[in-house]
Amino acid sequence: MNRKTASLGGVTTALIYTRVSGREQEREGLSLPAQLADCRRYVQANNWIIGAEFQDVMKGTRDDRPQYQALLTEARQLRRDGQNAVVVVKWLHRLGRRVLESVRCREEFATIGVTIHSVNDGGPVNDFVANIMASTAQYEVQQLGERVSSVWQHTTGLGWAMVGRVPWGYQLRPATAEERAAGSPKVVLAVAPDSAPYVVEAFQRLANGESGRGVARWAARLPHEARGGRVVSWRTMNRILRSPLYVGRPFHGEDNVLERSVAKWPALVGDDVWKTVQDRLNSHERMPHQASGKYLLVGLLRCPVCGGRMHGGSPAQTRRYRCAGVHPGEQCSQTAACAQVDQLVLTEVGVALEPITNDPRVQAALKRAWQGHQTTDGGDIGQQIRRLEAQLQRARERIRRGTELLVDGTIERQAYDDLVAKARADMEAAESELPSLRRGGATQSPKLPPIEQVLAAAGSWTAVLERADVVAQREVLAVLIDRIVPMRVQHGIYRVDITWTPLGEALRAMTAA
Repeated sequence: MNRKTASLGGVTTALIYTRVSGREQEREGLSLPAQLADCRRYVQANNWIIGAEFQDVMKGTRDDRPQYQALLTEARQLRRDGQNAVVVVKWLHRLGRRVLESVRCREEFATIGVTIHSVNDGGPVNDFVANIMASTAQYEVQQLGERVSSVWQHTTGLGWAMVGRVPWGYQLRPATAEERAAGSPKVVLAVAPDSAPYVVEAFQRLANGESGRGVARWAARLPHEARGGRVVSWRTMNRILRSPLYVGRPFHGEDNVLERSVAKWPALVGDDVWKTVQDRLNSHERMPHQASGKYLLVGLLRCPVCGGRMHGGSPAQTRRYRCAGVHPGEQCSQTAACAQVDQLVLTEVGVALEPITNDPRVQAALKRAWQGHQTTDGGDIGQQIRRLEAQLQRARERIRRGTELLVDGTIERQAYDDLVAKARADMEAAESELPSLRRGGATQSPKLPPIEQVLAAAGSWTAVLERADVVAQREVLAVLIDRIVPMRVQHGIYRVDITWTPLGEALRAMTAA
């Protein structure tokens, strides 16, 4: 089909497309109503028919905008029906901000005889100018993204929060003059009196032993204002309980959140409570908390075939562990009888603990041997490595922030040079120590608790394994055992392959000797 113009014989239908990215909605001249009004006036001035009108609230870099795709479909259909059609936009970049799609769209429209009219540019734009404009629009988007990212990094580096949706328990207030002078955004986080107490209670509930899902169910039943208007699922609650924001720390920095610098917004929970909550969440990942309390080894048991976790299941009358793993194309079907496997594990742990609690000679020998398994030189090698890595990260961060301050004109060049020299000295000191520590860390024994603490706990562990409920027994096993693989010898007869924790392995090795 030859290229056609808007004046091709007969009536011309004008398809109007307007778009905002979201944040542009309220800006003068960019709002959807303003664009639509200008496009309609343009169509009227050309004596065309106003056809379908399409509106998107999405970024122009996305080609999957629903109304944009609908516009393309409508234009194609009009031409298949033999009707003249044009597309009208306020600015050419409203149609899109990605060069490849802009070129493809124009070529397709040219092939089927549809012309694109830009109101702001006075009508059709030739391909050469349109391609330049499309490239400029895409470049502007990239530059804007880089500027926004730079502002976010600078602001968060100074200790202020840059958030999208306001976090549960907080509200926004205008920053004071002093805060603005210290580099804050225009609005800063403040405690929300209607919802903050419930955030604090959520952390306290988990710290006091309630399950995470139980806390999520409690939060979901709260009044609308108490929830800050949000729907609280377990996934949402887990993100909240994991967020360093509530303990007044930035989102990025040292691996240990509590070692990060205190930020400039109010914390809702104390360090001790937050750490307790993180420890409970981490322990759940290894040893899932059980609602039923029936299955002793869930979290420790691994399938002998695929290595997947085995969970509790109760088909018919016999309780069994079942594999939760998946083979290529099918679910793993391995099972193990609960009663037999549980008893084997409890027996092996009892054998390891009995000499410690009943034989004074073993206790004396254990005390002597224990010293050889403690980490030497006054500290855990892993902890020293983490400390030096954190020192390196802090030095890099000081250089980055100093560079920003120099560019902004906040500090003089001499102050910047002094800052960089000090940071580089810290980096060189850390880098000179790390290689030897990393080489030695692989052979270093894990740090074990004091022997007096172990001996005091051994008696209670034995009592728990003999008389306590499944929940208490699981806590003991989590201290001593890392994983268990049940192997079926024949029907109803099993053996277990146990991988012990460093503490469990040390106890077994010393009592065996």
